[in-house]
Amino acid sequence: MSMRGSTSGSIFRALAVDLKSGSMAEGGSTLTQQLAKNMFLQSDKTISRKLKEAGYALKINLSYSKDEILELYLNSIYFGEGRWGVEGAAQEYFAKPVQQLTLEEAALLAALPKAPTTYSPAKNKDKALERRNLVLSLMKEQNFITDAAYKEASAKPIVLKQNSQESLKGKYPSYVDYVIQEAEDLYGFTEEQILTTGLRIYTYLDPKLQQTAQEVYAQDNLFPAGPGRPADPKRRRVPGSSYRRHSGAGRNPRSAGIPRL
Repeated sequence: MSMRGSTSGSIFRALAVDLKSGSMAEGGSTLTQQLAKNMFLQSDKTISRKLKEAGYALKINLSYSKDEILELYLNSIYFGEGRWGVEGAAQEYFAKPVQQLTLEEAALLAALPKAPTTYSPAKNKDKALERRNLVLSLMKEQNFITDAAYKEASAKPIVLKQNSQESLKGKYPSYVDYVIQEAEDLYGFTEEQILTTGLRIYTYLDPKLQQTAQEVYAQDNLFPAGPGRPADPKRRRVPGSSYRRHSGAGRNPRSAGIPRL
């Protein structure tokens, strides 16, 4: 995602101003500190973690421009609906690259990081519209857009263009985890790259066969509890799959953040 010279870039720089004002900051952290935490650290609240965060933030500030830092940040945060990174969010909500977003569409995405579930346009359009128009009004006040542009954009309804096909998000989590692990082992991708850079992974998953295997494996009379097999069916997994420990606030460990299979 390139921020230079684009309308979207101006919109997301306005988001940075909003973050720096404190209305969306986490525990007083700067945007660069949040980026350091998202990229390199766990979410624990220890003194050693805060010191490492400050060190990483200093190194980031010395290595990248402000626009580059903002770009990195926007590619590492959660926008709801299982989407990490602004490019993934643009595809999820509007089925287009971030560079092609209109003013009102980009403002909607800029409104989401504060509370992706609360302001999700897929679940609560009224709150999403209110928050989007707040972002537009702040942009007008801070001279990112003209009064005429504000009036035109804020008058438009939210129009989503989401994939109408049956979604597999949240289904077959052990299979998805196994796919992520294989991508890491065979191709050297990190989990962060898989979840935030727009990669598409095509598999041979047959939903009917996978569902049948899970239903069979959940039957106590066929697979009694024993070493390596939990008594609780909800904790069992289909042989050959794996469970992974996912980190990151807001990430759904059951969907692993994968938009499609």
